[in-house]
Amino acid sequence: MLCYIPINVITALANSHVATGPGYALIAFIFLYGIIFSFCWAILQALYPAEVLNNEIRAKGMAFEGFVSGLAGFINTHATPVAIKRIGWKTYTIFLCRYVLYRR
Repeated sequence: MLCYIPINVITALANSHVATGPGYALIAFIFLYGIIFSFCWAILQALYPAEVLNNEIRAKGMAFEGFVSGLAGFINTHATPVAIKRIGWKTYTIFLCRYVLYRR
């Protein structure tokens, strides 16, 4: 979530044209978010359901988790470029709000 705040600020102030310095910072924060997400949450997406489900429903629960994870990845992959094209920097604000609400 903390990586999305500078991303929002940089893209909002850029007004559809990012200068070189802020552009490097923007790319750095996007990569930093990816690194943090990969180390902190991506691993738990597959591990957490297996640990919390009991033996009777573990296979069905893991199948459902795989389906939901794949569906979310598909939507993110195909919807994010369209959202960035249509609403621009506000896409990152939506992501930031989603993370704030998700953490509560």
